[in-house]
Parts: sequence; C-alpha cells; structure tokens
Amino acid sequence: MGLLIGYIGSKRTYLQMYLNQNQPLNGVRPFPTLSGNSPIDPGTNLNNLHTSTSVGNSNYNALWATVTRHFSKGLQLSTSYTWSKSLDYNSHNLASSGYGTPQNSLNPREDYGPSDFDVRDRWVISGVYALPFQGNLAVEGWQLSVLASTQTGNSFSVHTTLANNGIAGLTRPNILGPVPTSESLASNGNIQYIPRAFCNTPTHRLRLFKSRRRLRRQGKKRPLRARL
Repeated sequence: MGLLIGYIGSKRTYLQMYLNQNQPLNGVRPFPTLSGNSPIDPGTNLNNLHTSTSVGNSNYNALWATVTRHFSKGLQLSTSYTWSKSLDYNSHNLASSGYGTPQNSLNPREDYGPSDFDVRDRWVISGVYALPFQGNLAVEGWQLSVLASTQTGNSFSVHTTLANNGIAGLTRPNILGPVPTSESLASNGNIQYIPRAFCNTPTHRLRLFKSRRRLRRQGKKRPLRARL
C-alpha cells in the first residue's frame, strides 16, 4: 500500500482586468461629456469608459492525499481527496457578457473572493482489474477500470438589475439575513438556487455584498464509470 500527501500553492499578480474609468460616484460621472474644444463630437455625452489594466491578483492553495493498494490477482484500488481554495479578483473578468468589470472600479479589491472554478472538496475512488485472460495477443493485457467522484459545488454571486455603478447587473445586494440555497425548479421550469433571498439594494451605494461568490451550489456527484 502506498500513501502520498502533497501541497500545491501558487500566487499570481498583475492579471488583466477591465475597469470602468467613468463609473458614477454618488450618481455623477467624472467625465460626463467630451470637452467643448474636442475635435471629435464636442460636448457629446459619455457613458462607460473601459480600459484594460494589470491590477488583478489570485492565489491557489491545495492539500491532497492519495492511497493506493495492490491486491492479488491483478486488482488495484486507489482513492484520493483534495481540499483546495482559489481566490482572486477577476476570474469572472473578460466575461462573454460585457467587459466583466468589477462591482466598484474605484476599488477592485472589493471583488476579492472565491474564483469561478473554486472547488473546496473533491473525492475520487478508482479501481483497475487486470483480466485473467491468457493464450494469445487478442485476449491478453485487457484491463477493466472503474471511477467515481464527488465534489462540493462552485460558488456564485447574486446581482441586481440596478445600475448603481453605471453597468446593470454587476451590483451585489446587501445580505439582511441567512440565504438558504437549494436546487429546485421555479414555476417556469428554470432551475433556481435561492428560493428565498433576504436582501435589498440601497441607491448610489457601492459597499454592498462585500465579496463576490459568497453562496455555494450543492455538490456534484459523478456517476460510476467503467472502461474496458
């Protein structure tokens, strides 16, 4: 029987992020219009101004353990467990919908929280059996393998449709109490994870749901798979 225990860690800085340089502050944009002396469309109203910056950060830490045992007659069993945590500002950045700017471009650190792909616990068990066929090359060397895995769910954020930061759908509401999460079907057939949300959103405030992805989906179970 063999036992392996290990640690994996990484730290990344200067990651690309898009920031809204014209984000409203107390309802007023810092650059409401083009200058009257501008050679291009003088006096034109300005909306969001996105710029690419290198202010993102991320870190990943994981502990894992694997136990493997060889039995007689060609049977081998292995099981592994991984605990990991991934945190960043901007794994959601550069999203397909819009620029994926943070909730508050004036302070991107407020978006520091679990990564989109963060999985805290993962357990895998597998087995390999060498089939006892002998005689010729057509039947020798075959193996039967099975694998099953289970893991905790990914975290997710709650956003409102208000545009307090100049972009609708990026503002996180305040939590007024516990938010029970479960996977159920709404009346229209859509999957919903928050049947009852206790939250509201004040106007012109950016100190809201302080970090993103504070809620977590239910765990995922992978079916048993066999391969010959």
